[in-house]
Amino acid sequence: MHSNGEEDLRRMSIEILAQRCAEERERFFKREAADNRYCFELFRRAIVHRSEYAWEVIYHQYAPLVNGWVRRAGGFQVDTGEVEELVNQVFARFWQSVSPAKFERFNSLERLLQYLRLCAGSVVMDDLRRRKREGRLTVYEPFLHTGNHQSLEQQALERIECLDFWEDVCSRLTSEAEEKVIYGYFVLGLKPRQIQAVYPELFPSVELVYQVKRNVLNRLRRSDVLRKWLVE
Repeated sequence: MHSNGEEDLRRMSIEILAQRCAEERERFFKREAADNRYCFELFRRAIVHRSEYAWEVIYHQYAPLVNGWVRRAGGFQVDTGEVEELVNQVFARFWQSVSPAKFERFNSLERLLQYLRLCAGSVVMDDLRRRKREGRLTVYEPFLHTGNHQSLEQQALERIECLDFWEDVCSRLTSEAEEKVIYGYFVLGLKPRQIQAVYPELFPSVELVYQVKRNVLNRLRRSDVLRKWLVE
């Protein structure tokens, strides 16, 4: 049984939903009260009804947001064709992961966007590993970027410190699972349950994420170079 409000939303055309969603998103970014129901309904049409038109609208409206997530997490300082390709991969991963049956788990737009951001982190992590294998990346680049407000001398010193630190960290990681836990936890700020949700094939349970994290930190604590960087 649906409320009158829900029934009205479900009778709206995608064109009207797209317009209202764009208006409410603008309100949100202006820090004004926003009604997320229109955007949520677009996601419902795209995922539950498998509406290609609704999906195209979602991509158009949310691609800039995903682009920003990818650039920040992947260490890209400017937009490139590579970033655009990663954005496409993020949406593809989200589309493949969230089936009509799974949509019931998402009861708000916020939860949908949280999962979309998890997909962005997963895609970026895979890309960083690929760039590292190809010799295009000697250390995870996100740690090397600092704010523009600092002096060139400060930036140079911090880049050297980060390079030494993360090269030492990466040299002590022994598996893909360890890389994903360390990157997900310390760079993307994901909680163990979120890491497990993104990589269920690596972590059948959230307890395994905790175990991998604990093992890595214990190993790092034995390094004199790294001991000063670690906090509980």
